[in-house]
Amino acid sequence: MKRRTAVLQRLDAQLELLGPAWYEVLGSNYGKAALMLLARYADPNAVIRLGHARLSRFLARHSRGWWKDEHAAGLLAAARESLELWGLHGIDFAELAADIAVEAEQAQMLSEQIDDLPR
Repeated sequence: MKRRTAVLQRLDAQLELLGPAWYEVLGSNYGKAALMLLARYADPNAVIRLGHARLSRFLARHSRGWWKDEHAAGLLAAARESLELWGLHGIDFAELAADIAVEAEQAQMLSEQIDDLPR
């Protein structure tokens, strides 16, 4: 539990670099859909390239239908906000996305291990 908490705190800090809108859309509990998204598409450019329709399908599939169009629209707005916030030369989004992916994958693995513990 301590390792997972530390991973999620690092993830919070990294998302803060992307901008406040990401945290507003994804929330603070980092469920399976949020972690899957961050493991694959934390780069704002990748989210924009993905587009609304494909992003909606991805979110619906990984959230069991809970996240759809409104979350996709929020994430696309967050991605645009990140690009505006940092401009063309402010941050290496690909590098940050790679760091976020590592933390998101660790959080996924630790969450699965915690879920498998006997209660």
